[in-house]
Amino acid sequence: MKRPLHIIMLSAMLAGCSSTPTIDPERPADQQAQRLAEAGTTEAAEALVGWLKSASPADRDFARSLTRELMSIYDSDSLGRTRGFVRSLDSIRSTLSPEELAHVYVVSTKPWRLGAIMRADNADDTLLQAIESDYADDPEALEAFRQGYRGEH
Repeated sequence: MKRPLHIIMLSAMLAGCSSTPTIDPERPADQQAQRLAEAGTTEAAEALVGWLKSASPADRDFARSLTRELMSIYDSDSLGRTRGFVRSLDSIRSTLSPEELAHVYVVSTKPWRLGAIMRADNADDTLLQAIESDYADDPEALEAFRQGYRGEH
């Protein structure tokens, strides 16, 4: 089943509440994905979005691995948890400020790819400005994002 790009990106998000599992990029992604999956779809989505809101772009590879592992677990079960997880992510996404959403996207997606996704999704100016602001300290990443948004290779 092909997922919309924003759902794939949202799969890479975490929200930190005291009742949700915590994420540690120093521990193996597969073990943490299993623990998140066992906590439940809503709890896993909250944990993922919460962590991504405060994570560094340096954690991008871990975020992508964790997301792949978690989606693999949900896709392989017969309980229909993928749909619940995606609904939880969408619900959480609607509560994020443009700045929080931008940071989640910056942490979870390579700059050029994020630019291309934002172009394809016709992202609004507020979100684009928030993404560019998040990249302000990394001129190379900012330029890669802009190239992706312009459709340049």
